[in-house]
Amino acid sequence: MGVNCQPYYSTDNANWHASRLGYGNKGKPHLHAERYAMSNLTQSLNAAGVAWRNATVLLIQNAFPCMDTNGCHDWLCGQSNQFAYIYVRVDGDQGSYSTVHVTNGLLQGGYPRVLYYRNGSGKYLRPGATLHGGHMERILGLPSVIDT
Repeated sequence: MGVNCQPYYSTDNANWHASRLGYGNKGKPHLHAERYAMSNLTQSLNAAGVAWRNATVLLIQNAFPCMDTNGCHDWLCGQSNQFAYIYVRVDGDQGSYSTVHVTNGLLQGGYPRVLYYRNGSGKYLRPGATLHGGHMERILGLPSVIDT
């Protein structure tokens, strides 16, 4: 199984709207699932007339963002300047990317894990953490992509 990523967006931090398309790389490791999913998400935002800056983005995926040179972790940090917030819910460790996150001291605990990107930086949230305008349960209650 490859890395799967389903993007959602919200403008009220309570109701999540799935993007028209998610992304599963189906064994194509040169493609970064997060980048493809975000491309589809921005098309959905544009079609719905939602200003990117007003949107909170949620990516649900079965892998941590890669942290290699020009990796998705750094890319998401940069993208976070264009959106209200970006959350990544990680439901598994496809690709074994968690080892780099552990090495960098960023990962504590099991799954699911939620990464938070805002104003150019990324952080990890603990289960039960209070989010802006709501609670972690709103993010954790959405379907997993682990088996897709």
